[in-house]
Amino acid sequence: MEAGAKVAVIGDAVVIVTAAGACVALSYASCLGPATAFVDEGAVMFASEAPGVPTGLFETLPLSLQEETGFARFINQIQAWLPEMLVAGIRGSSATGVKWETGEPFNEASDIDLAIVDNGLWEKAQEFGYELIGGGTRTWPLDEDQLDGLGLRELQAELTEIAGHRVSIMLYRSMDDILARGPFIVIPPP
Repeated sequence: MEAGAKVAVIGDAVVIVTAAGACVALSYASCLGPATAFVDEGAVMFASEAPGVPTGLFETLPLSLQEETGFARFINQIQAWLPEMLVAGIRGSSATGVKWETGEPFNEASDIDLAIVDNGLWEKAQEFGYELIGGGTRTWPLDEDQLDGLGLRELQAELTEIAGHRVSIMLYRSMDDILARGPFIVIPPP
């Protein structure tokens, strides 16, 4: 931890704030962040029951995911379908509240960008010849044929139903590659 970092314990969570941003580590070893917005907002609020999902951080998500039960259902589906994943993250306007290109706020027409790091899926995507972007660090959002090829189409449909927004799935090579793209909400492995 760097000099000047601040650490707070709130319920069963540890909040670490550094010059680079904030990380919220929950009792079940997940981390929400990093996101400098946590620092700018000045407050992080948590559900009262451990291991709870923080509340007050998800205003940009669809209403169905702002409640702890909706978000937990979303996480549980991902973890059940992808028992070998290393990590997943919600990216884009559903994590930041605005589209980076236009500044337009997350709205009813927005999708949820789900970034997944899973070595087995990554290798299959490469075997199938899926185009990689970002210097070979990630795929484009997977289309229906690609989702079928990787066995992810039903997961995508279930997550879309839970969230009330289309869920776009992208594969990333590593968590560092997700992190390099900006703030995200981390979904821990099962």
